[in-house]
Amino acid sequence: EVSILENFTKKSYDKIIDIAEYNGTFLFLTNKNILASTYSEGTSTEIAQNNGSNKIISCGDKIILWTYNDKSPVYMLNKDGNLEIIYTPSKQLHTIRYMPNQLILVEGNSIVTLLNLNNKTNEKLYTGTGIQDIINNYINENIYITGGNFDLETLNNKVVNMVKSVEESVIG
Repeated sequence: EVSILENFTKKSYDKIIDIAEYNGTFLFLTNKNILASTYSEGTSTEIAQNNGSNKIISCGDKIILWTYNDKSPVYMLNKDGNLEIIYTPSKQLHTIRYMPNQLILVEGNSIVTLLNLNNKTNEKLYTGTGIQDIINNYINENIYITGGNFDLETLNNKVVNMVKSVEESVIG
């Protein structure tokens, strides 16, 4: 005797490649689109098409898409569902961390960039060798950077100025 199995449900979305939380809503990134879902509704809604990014992060009131280990642009999702290029790295992106209104990006193992999300300007905080990762534990006004051979005094001065800038934008 041969049994034949049939699908009773329709495939509703592709494999989820990344997840972020945004104002009480879960964002699911698939190869094709970005879906939003909440516990209360129990359904998912497409909010935008994915452009090939494989990472999604929530940054306050902004949603950022980027591609790990690639030189593809960093995008911000606009309120109308369109993706806007906010930065194009010169080397493969390895890490992006969020601070209030700013992103810290690690490109390759040699560049640390600060990107202002409000005016979309960027500043190279460090260019050299040996950066492996950057972790923005913004606790007691400290940013912790691991790995590397770099001029601590120069990097410290840039980080201090960045923290002052963040404080001014948060405090007003």
